[in-house]
Amino acid sequence: MKKFYTLFCLFAMGVAAVAAAPLKMAKNVSRGASAPVTLPATNVTPDGFTANWEAYTGASLYQVMVFEPVVVPSDGEYAILQEDFSLVSKGSTIEPYVPDDMLVDLDELEWAWTPDWQIYLPLFSKGMVDGIVYSPYIDLTNDEGRFTVTINVVGYAGAQVELESNGFDTQTRMFTLTETGLNTFVAEFDNGIHDTYLCYTDYGFPDDEEGNYAACYSFLDDITVSQQLKAGDTALRLVEVAETEEDSGATSYDFPTLQYRYDATHLAYDVMAISVYYNDPEDPWDYDVSYSAYSDLQYVDLQAGVQSAAVDDADAPVELFNLSGQKVDAATAAPGFYIRRQGNRTQKVVIQ
Repeated sequence: MKKFYTLFCLFAMGVAAVAAAPLKMAKNVSRGASAPVTLPATNVTPDGFTANWEAYTGASLYQVMVFEPVVVPSDGEYAILQEDFSLVSKGSTIEPYVPDDMLVDLDELEWAWTPDWQIYLPLFSKGMVDGIVYSPYIDLTNDEGRFTVTINVVGYAGAQVELESNGFDTQTRMFTLTETGLNTFVAEFDNGIHDTYLCYTDYGFPDDEEGNYAACYSFLDDITVSQQLKAGDTALRLVEVAETEEDSGATSYDFPTLQYRYDATHLAYDVMAISVYYNDPEDPWDYDVSYSAYSDLQYVDLQAGVQSAAVDDADAPVELFNLSGQKVDAATAAPGFYIRRQGNRTQKVVIQ
């Protein structure tokens, strides 16, 4: 979830200022040393729970992130995030779908397998997205923050796209499409932190002064973020992220259902305090923001989870899904974590 006060600034400054005023903010720059203290979850059910924490002095609101911790069984490269936007159901490359809103959350449209995607100035072609695309927060603290991003882009030869990683610092990679159609780009970054996020921007044809290629878009077809992990490392898959209302004094947040849980029953959450200081009470744009450190993870096991309540059916066909919920072919599945379903039984498995 993106900070509402950043959106105010963005719209106030206009479209031309998008690059200077991202919808997500690199919070490490002003992050404090102390952190909120999490408390055990309450109202735990098979579907969700309530996250709790102690009040943090000076906090205006809190951000809560829910993860599925997955322990890596062996050394290797693992996909930390995969999204192919195959749930996008409108538009084409010739006639893209342009929604009324300048800012779209894919969660609200149910157009993504993974949470926390947001697009400014969005365009949609079935199975693809374009505009200024913000990824979910991704925990990339393993391997000293090193990670690889692979993107497939469908567009026109000569167009340019940028991939920006916001973590310990900001790192950018610019790519030029060499093919009209599908192009694959691979970028290496080393600035991974607990809440890294990526920004994909379609820059079109920068030298097209006459606007002949104004309607030639570069659609993001799919994206994979991977890391080299060691046996025993814990990968944190983002399940949900939320913020409390500003100045509400809330010290809990209810997650009655978790859309992107995908049968996980062992979860964890952490909390960060956000403080907003208005320098001029009469000027809503004159403010400063500071962030606490993230709390320690608080673990929670959902009661009567799918795994414990399931009944095995040895005669039922076996289906395999990746952690984004997409069905995959077991014969060609890459090494990693998967969800195996047979009849009424669902379990997490590892393919090596």
